[in-house]
Amino acid sequence: MMVLRSSNYKQVLALVCALAAVAWFADSEGMFEFAKTIWRRTALKETALFHNIDAIQSFEEIEKIPYQDALMPRNLNILFFGDSVTRYQYLDLAYFLSQGKWNNRSERPNIVMELTHNGPLSSRFNNFFANTNAFLKPYEQCDCYRPGGLRQVKMVTENRYFYEEENNNTLTFMVKFEDWPWTSSWDVSTVYEDHGDMVTDMSEWKQIHKYNWVEAIEKFICKLEPKPSVMVFNAGLWAGHDLRNTTLQKDIIRSLKECGITSVYKTTTKEMEAEDRELAEYESQLCSIADYCMDLTWTGLVPAGYYTDKFHFQPEMYSLFNMQLLSLLGELEFQDMNVKVTK
Repeated sequence: MMVLRSSNYKQVLALVCALAAVAWFADSEGMFEFAKTIWRRTALKETALFHNIDAIQSFEEIEKIPYQDALMPRNLNILFFGDSVTRYQYLDLAYFLSQGKWNNRSERPNIVMELTHNGPLSSRFNNFFANTNAFLKPYEQCDCYRPGGLRQVKMVTENRYFYEEENNNTLTFMVKFEDWPWTSSWDVSTVYEDHGDMVTDMSEWKQIHKYNWVEAIEKFICKLEPKPSVMVFNAGLWAGHDLRNTTLQKDIIRSLKECGITSVYKTTTKEMEAEDRELAEYESQLCSIADYCMDLTWTGLVPAGYYTDKFHFQPEMYSLFNMQLLSLLGELEFQDMNVKVTK
């Protein structure tokens, strides 16, 4: 008869528990259910951070979000309207919807890093337009042209129309800098048609629409087919933008409501090493009247290594922005685990 000594009692008990666990895990269905439960709790816990931004204390908490395991969404119809950070968020989501995976920083040239596209300054942006559009073919049509040099940036046209039929996902990006008018070279009824080669010379370029925020919504966006379900907007990187105007804020939200489009105000991302999580007064006002506020003040916690310059980010950051957006809209699901994060 074996006698258990007190010195090895705990070791034997641990062995018995381990053997029991092995026997239980031998049932593959039981093992899967256990893993699914643990994974579901982890995914929900991590993405729930996006619904309580003030509670985030460190960037490490954000890093844990399992964005690589997100399932392909269906039936999205989102319009992004704003500055270059908004453009890169659109491109990152278009990458995911067309490739079935998120972008990564090692890819060259990179769809969300304009400086990785070769060419002199006078033509680099048009090379960027051509390269990114070619990468997203056949899903994207790009009404895009930017005259050479920084001084002519106010003349830029960049409107991108993405449609992926298998999952019925539609994305649109329309650029808006400063208080300058939004412009288009195409009629609203033809944006998904094949317009042939992109414009490469100013002599070929003709803007047929020049609208402010409200005019763009009422005269163009509302007439898109299919009409966007959601508009995400921001222009805060440009000091001269006009979103500080409270009358304009209300007019934008009113126009979207009248058109049946859900409004999402995306707060301005923080500059590299800003260490600032404050929300400007005008942004608080917009957050209070928009249908949703996509609060990106947590970017004040982001280390410098996740930036590509003072204002722009490495690819994984745009993926996290899109995880936050999909979570906000209740469209975020995870790989194999039937987990849906609801708003």
